[in-house]
Amino acid sequence: MSKLFVASEVFHGAGSLSELKNLSGKKAIIVTGGLSMKKSGTLDRAKAFLTEAGLETIVFDGVEEDPSSATSLKGAEIMREFQPDWIVGLGGCSAIDAAKMMWVFYEHSDANYEAMTKPFSVPTLRQKAKFVVIPSTSGTGTETTGLAVITDKDKELNIQSFLMN
Repeated sequence: MSKLFVASEVFHGAGSLSELKNLSGKKAIIVTGGLSMKKSGTLDRAKAFLTEAGLETIVFDGVEEDPSSATSLKGAEIMREFQPDWIVGLGGCSAIDAAKMMWVFYEHSDANYEAMTKPFSVPTLRQKAKFVVIPSTSGTGTETTGLAVITDKDKELNIQSFLMN
């Protein structure tokens, strides 16, 4: 028997971004890539909706294409310092995948990339934060899956982790 995990709620269409104003909590971190979310105004609008929800918000930007394990660990360290209730992955596949792994290492600083390549091996999440994804592209499906692809550039290894809990 196989089990399929998908996002519990999916909002789409005009006005979907405004759902951020309905989040409850104290702090949120937005994880994003290059400049497209800034240039389009989407980042500022997301921050405004989170502020309207009463959440203190910081941004981790500059996630590279084909995100590295180092970027994920750096983001997790920032999360441990900031202690967000919400993690918002904003942008393309790379930003979202990096945000997923940052979330894992935020909640479990002792997690191991190699161990997480096996299905169902990611430790239980949602103990410290919840996760929201706002994709800017279509076609990858990363916003609806429990999979993250990260590259360990030191080992020249692509790591596919299954976040299925």
